[in-house]
Amino acid sequence: MNKPRFNMKKLIIAFISMSIILSLLSACGGKEEISVNTAPYEAAIKEYCKSRSMDMKVASFEKVDEKGETAIAICKMEAAELSGPKVIWQFTFKKENGKWKAISQEVKK
Repeated sequence: MNKPRFNMKKLIIAFISMSIILSLLSACGGKEEISVNTAPYEAAIKEYCKSRSMDMKVASFEKVDEKGETAIAICKMEAAELSGPKVIWQFTFKKENGKWKAISQEVKK
């Protein structure tokens, strides 16, 4: 009977290759870092929700894109009083008197 030959060198190369591929794949799916101060946007969203009797709060920001006097933020929202499922909303802002104001929102799918 012929026994299959065990080649340690090929096994090590395969293991290292798989480790590198998995590392690269996990790095590609990383979350984008927010480079702006999100506090003014969170305050504007809080005011927006309050003025419309929406009992929601920001759980986290996914993205903030400023362009001059306008901005768009994508964030995860949750109920203000209870922790639970989060929904993704996109807010549009404009700057008024040097302060960001949320002017619209839509639910992202």
